[in-house]
Order: sequence, then C-alpha cells, then structure tokens
Amino acid sequence: MPAHRGRGIGAQLLHAVEEACQERAITTLRLDTRAALAEACAMYERNGFGRVDAFNDEPYSDRWYSKTLAESIR
Repeated sequence: MPAHRGRGIGAQLLHAVEEACQERAITTLRLDTRAALAEACAMYERNGFGRVDAFNDEPYSDRWYSKTLAESIR
C-alpha cells in the first residue's frame, strides 16, 4: 500500500530474514525479482545485495541478487 511505503518496513523484514539465516548457519541469500519493482531493487542494493547471473528460469523474474552473510558469533 502506498501509505506504508518509505517507512523502512521492507528493510526491517529483510534484516529479520538475515538474522534467522545466520542463526541457522546459512551464509548466502539469493533472490529474484523484476526490474519494474524499482523500489524493491533499490532496497536490496542498499542492503548489500549484488546483481548476479540468473540462477533459475522463473518466467516473471528478470533480475537476480545474492548476498553473503557474515558468520554469526555465538
């Protein structure tokens, strides 16, 4: 919803996913999206995701990202 945009909720969710992955010793996150979702692409890039070659054949995706997570300290 447009009224909720720009409040950082997407980034908060993304960070929660990263923390959950680190707790499970997952070191790489990958995602696919569409370039038309410009705000989402910008958020991923601001949060350390880099564009990579396609890693699936999802027909609605035209942009792929990956991020290496730091090893969690326990």
